[in-house]
Parts: sequence; structure tokens; C-alpha cells
Amino acid sequence: MKKSGFALVELAIVLIIMGLLANVGTKMASAMKKHYEITKSKNDTIISKKNILGYIENTEMLPSKAYFEQNFSSSLGSGKKLLYAFDNTFLNKSICSLKSTNFSIISKGYSQNRVIKNVLVAIVSASANNNMQTKFINNTITLEKQGISIDDDTSNVNRIEPYDDQASYITLSEAQNAAMCSLNKLRIVNTSLPSTTVDNSPYYNANIVIDGNFSTPSVSCSFSDNKFSYSDGKVIHSNQKSKPGVVKVSCTVSADDFKSTKRFAITVNDI
Repeated sequence: MKKSGFALVELAIVLIIMGLLANVGTKMASAMKKHYEITKSKNDTIISKKNILGYIENTEMLPSKAYFEQNFSSSLGSGKKLLYAFDNTFLNKSICSLKSTNFSIISKGYSQNRVIKNVLVAIVSASANNNMQTKFINNTITLEKQGISIDDDTSNVNRIEPYDDQASYITLSEAQNAAMCSLNKLRIVNTSLPSTTVDNSPYYNANIVIDGNFSTPSVSCSFSDNKFSYSDGKVIHSNQKSKPGVVKVSCTVSADDFKSTKRFAITVNDI
């Protein structure tokens, strides 16, 4: 006679297999959710970084914290605010005028600690009060390895949320490239100064042209013939005639601790 249905042993095996599959499915779903949250948080910081670089491109300055929170942090994918970290002394300063920063990032997610120096801005997902593995002390952000529980706000619940610590940053060189600072480099445009004659030397007048995104550059010039001088953007001459020959000229423009020097020669012809 033919038997129908499952024996108890067979049923037990099916139930075990179903349990294993359910467990695997739960773990896969958890891993997929974690990956999704990590990607979403990372995208928030990337979008914010692009917005900041756009702001720098238009203004050559950093956005204030209030401007950042209102425009670049409030309605992103993860629904959580971002930590916007920077040195306050950079505010209201031209990005092009900066030579270096005291701000750095230490990332401990590598086999050896990775140190990124001359950082202008750091953007970390989930904001200061929710970052379980982020420290921001003395102009240094430390990104700990995932699984280490360090919270800037000790009153907050102590739980590990790996996707709360996705970070993007902008180095000084990135910001200066965005602001096209190389095109605004402080410099003296002149390639030469016009010649003159002995008789015309008392009437000598030549412009010194300065270029660069600096509001109040200062210029000083030295001459091998002290009958020449610099005043109000021009090389001029005294009422006394110069002797024929070559006058060596050195002009320096300076602004915001930047300097640029250029040397010229003024030929004084006999006739």
C-alpha cells in the first residue's frame, strides 16, 4: 500500500531548512538595509560637498554655519542633519588668500591611520549629536573604525550606527581650484617698461599694472637711478635729466601675506 504525506523526520528536515532560509533571509535583509543607509548617508555628504564647492566658486568664501544648515543640510535623503566642521578663522576670508589650514582629519578605517592635512571643511553624516564614531577636538576630526562607540554627546543613547559616520571633506587646494584662484594670482602684468631719451627722461611716465583678486595691494619699486620713482601706480621721473644707459628696476606687489616681484630695465638713449 502506497503512503501519502510526509513522515515526521521528513517534516522536521523541511522545517529546519525553512528556518535556515528564514535566518539567512533576515541577515540578508539587515545587510541590505545597512548598505542602503550607508549609501544614503554618504550621498548626503557628497551632495553637500558639491553645494559648498559651488558656493565657493561664486563667492570665494566659505558659507557660514547658519547658511549651511539652512541651505545644504536640512532636506537630504537620510533625513538627518550634517556635521559642518571648519576653522572659524576662515570665515569672511577669501579662499584665494589662504596658504594653509590648521584643520586635519584622522581616519582610522585603514590598516594605518590616514591623516589628511590642509582640510578646509569636513561634512559628516548625522550631525555631531548622532555620530557614534566621530570626535571633533582642536581642529581635528577623528573618524574611528566602525564598531568603536565614541559619542560627542554623552547624553545621547549609546548605540553603534555605522551609517552615521560617512564623511566627505574639501581640501584647501580643491577649494582654490573651485574658486579658480590660479586665475586671480597676485602679479604684476607688465612684461617690460618703455625706454626714453636723455632729453625726455624728466617727463617719463609708465603704468605698473597689478592683477589678482585682492582689494588693497601695495606696490614698492627700487631703481638704480634715483631720479626715477614709483607713485600711485606709475613710474615717474624727477625734473633732472638722466644719463644714457640702462636703469635697473625691481617692483614688488604684496597683499594678505602674498608677494610677487618683477624686474625690469629702462633704457635711456642718448638721443
